[in-house]
Amino acid sequence: MKIRTVCPLLLAFANSCSPIMGRTRFQKMIFLLQAKQAGTNARTDFNFVPYDYGPYSKALQLDVNRLIEHDLLEEEPTKGPSGKYMYRYRITEKGKMLVDRLLTEPAYREHQFEAILRRLEEIKSDINGKDLDALLREIYARYPEYAQLSKYKF
Repeated sequence: MKIRTVCPLLLAFANSCSPIMGRTRFQKMIFLLQAKQAGTNARTDFNFVPYDYGPYSKALQLDVNRLIEHDLLEEEPTKGPSGKYMYRYRITEKGKMLVDRLLTEPAYREHQFEAILRRLEEIKSDINGKDLDALLREIYARYPEYAQLSKYKF
């Protein structure tokens, strides 16, 4: 199984399977993982481009959609504090069983899934509770090249 495909599942599994609040946060968490993984064997290889709310990967969204179709992730629309709808992502029982197998079977050790999971736990605990404005400000400050097409103005 490709590292790229597993990363969204590992993110949903991280931090006791706490949900991921919103597509923007999902994208930013994987973007930050990829930035930290650069130059290692555990690269995710998502092509992030500047978009409406910073770095965005169409391939990541397609992978997430496939994981939902295969009942490994679930996507639940929920009304956010602003009244707009956002999506809450959770790993399913089937997804948990797959991640458990990926973390324990010797055949998958070369992929460094445990190390990736630890990084994702740090990223998720930092970002999931963070105000979206604060998150975007932080991303744009660290990676200004991704702010050029942003709809977000501050």
